[in-house]
Amino acid sequence: MTGFLRSGGVVWYSPDLVPRRQDRLYVPFLGVNAATGIAPMRFAKMSDAKVVAVGFKRDNQGRFDIRFSEVMADFPSDDAIQDA
Repeated sequence: MTGFLRSGGVVWYSPDLVPRRQDRLYVPFLGVNAATGIAPMRFAKMSDAKVVAVGFKRDNQGRFDIRFSEVMADFPSDDAIQDA
């Protein structure tokens, strides 16, 4: 995947909710340390890919509201906890 990204390819990557032990950090989330995947940071760092965050929710009529961020200029940084 990193070679594809380096060549300008576009990838949708949706992190696993339960990352493997070597692919997670524990960071504060709503007052509790929660396992957070670090694979997106690794892929971005290895491939120099630009990263855009996406969020979505379903309304009460069953439609989805999908929002995309601007390109995350400083991602990944040198602070893995901040990036997570």
